[in-house]
Amino acid sequence: PTIKDGLTRLNKFRSGSIDLTRIERQDISGLVADAAFKDQVTYYPRASLYYVGMNLSAPIFKDRRVRQAIGMAIDRETIVKDTLGGANEIANGILPPGVFGHRADVKGLLFDPAKAKALLAEAGVTPDRFGSLVIYHRDGQPDVKLVAERVATDLKSNLGIDCKASMLTWSSYLDRHTKKDLPFFHMRWGADYLDAENFLSNLLASYGAENKINYENPAYDALCARADTMVNDDDARKKLYAQAEDLVLQDAPFIPIYFQRDAELVSPRVSGMRESVFGHLPHTTTTLR
Repeated sequence: PTIKDGLTRLNKFRSGSIDLTRIERQDISGLVADAAFKDQVTYYPRASLYYVGMNLSAPIFKDRRVRQAIGMAIDRETIVKDTLGGANEIANGILPPGVFGHRADVKGLLFDPAKAKALLAEAGVTPDRFGSLVIYHRDGQPDVKLVAERVATDLKSNLGIDCKASMLTWSSYLDRHTKKDLPFFHMRWGADYLDAENFLSNLLASYGAENKINYENPAYDALCARADTMVNDDDARKKLYAQAEDLVLQDAPFIPIYFQRDAELVSPRVSGMRESVFGHLPHTTTTLR
């Protein structure tokens, strides 16, 4: 049977009734501090990015300096380490670990409220120009709600923008997202396949099937299109995608927040479990001692 309740799963693991379970965020710190279970807490990186998107069809987001200011006003380190308890990895770039083209040393926008204010002033935009800004997010995912609320708080605290988080049912959210009707939102993208094309081209090129923010930059498109069609030269592809990623991080229509990591309890009885960034593979080699 499926056990939906996190506390029930945890208690069954503690009693030895189950040998593998996902850990709810609020339970991680207690387990890490528990000598009996700390060595059984395991983090699994996933090929998945959580980000904040700005739709360029909204007039307020058309100016690059405004988008950069939004990005610099969001404290990703506090979100990941405090709001979400440290399980996930801060995303400085767009490509998650395990995806072709990922760079550990990529340089995105840094948290810098003073510079963010200066950029807004340079753009001639005062906080009241945003009106009552809404950051939309889907229902059914507590961490997504927490991050959206924290982004809204950061924008209020650091830029004086009146911003509130608004939750939509998944069906309503997906309908509006598909129609490119969400001006400002918190969203996840998980890899279909482990290549930069699935993120950089698919999500952000003007020709990308999942470009829901009306972002268009001919220089960016040219870099992605060339890399997309290049064969038998991985080094050249990586360089082109790196240039594209650097460009779009500065254009800032899309603010990376964190790369997903799943926290799980794995009993010492478990061995031979196969694992990839897509999740646990079929347990054809897994054994219990």
